[in-house]
Amino acid sequence: MSEYKFTLTKVICGDLVEGRIHLGLGVSVDSRVSLVGIESYATRLDKSVSDEKERVRRRELGLKSKKRLKEILQRGKAQPEGLYIKIFSYNEIGPVKIIGDIKYIYARDLYNNQPGQNPWTGWQGASGQLLKEELVNHSSL
Repeated sequence: MSEYKFTLTKVICGDLVEGRIHLGLGVSVDSRVSLVGIESYATRLDKSVSDEKERVRRRELGLKSKKRLKEILQRGKAQPEGLYIKIFSYNEIGPVKIIGDIKYIYARDLYNNQPGQNPWTGWQGASGQLLKEELVNHSSL
């Protein structure tokens, strides 16, 4: 597993984002990233589901998870440390080449912010937060 600085470009759905991975030495790669261990519902109506109410419910959950992921990453992006990606897998086949988790600052110790000292900061993965809030399902992969 490798960890790199990440610049968010777009949230596609509740478990898929686009962005730039900064590998270091001025080298960056633009890629879609599938968030590890989670699966969200589609943001469009799924015609494979025959029950109309269930179809609408799944779409609403998909939109809700996408909105929350966007909120989490925008807040993390605004922090001085920015976002990081922890890469778990790389796939040469298919539109999604990277499987990873986007890390962001979720807590900061404001009381220890004295001159010459670094305040404590807590990192969290976006996948774990969405699972905790029950906005996505565990992925079978």
